[in-house]
Amino acid sequence: MLQILHFYVILYVMKNIFLYMVCFIYVISIFNSCAWIGHEDGPDFTPPGEVTNLKASTPADGTVVLTWTDPIDNDLRYIDCVAYSGGMGANIANSTHKGSQTVTFDDLNGGLEYTFTLKTIDMVHNRSNGVSITVTTTGTPDFIPPGEVTNLKTSTPKKGVVVLTWTDPIDSDLRYIDCVAYSSGMGANIANGVYKGTQTVTFDNLNSGLKYTFTL
Repeated sequence: MLQILHFYVILYVMKNIFLYMVCFIYVISIFNSCAWIGHEDGPDFTPPGEVTNLKASTPADGTVVLTWTDPIDNDLRYIDCVAYSGGMGANIANSTHKGSQTVTFDDLNGGLEYTFTLKTIDMVHNRSNGVSITVTTTGTPDFIPPGEVTNLKTSTPKKGVVVLTWTDPIDSDLRYIDCVAYSSGMGANIANGVYKGTQTVTFDNLNSGLKYTFTL
């Protein structure tokens, strides 16, 4: 009788050990499958391939249309497109998602040389070195800014809120009004631009009791 009891005790212990081992192996397998989720071979530091067949056309003054072929990388997310002209001294960004394979830059300055650089970016933000093409826009260069706004007025309808109104200049090429608020008490600029024809802008969530200078 004692031997039979001893046998069942050993069997019970072995059964529990087996169950513990199965649970341990299951937990380890779950951990390994999740450790590199989305990266079966570990971390991904490889950017997508570059775009190919990059071409440019100028259908209208100040407009450039780019076309290309996306790389075949499965993790390609979008194409970062940047235009730069030494004559303007600034970058113009215009990104597009994969599959679009075209982007339009309009409102460029006429008669200037622009370099367009396209970089591919994947799901984890690896970025390629980029491919570039240089294009001269059609049209006449324009380096004359629009006239200033007039009749600039302010109102404070409630605490921490300032509403600006003005009259746009009559320039036909006016695009938008850059509105900036500055307070020495805060030590930072607050930007809030609007397109032409709006002729009003509201700055809210300002700090109460501070002096702000608004520049349009």
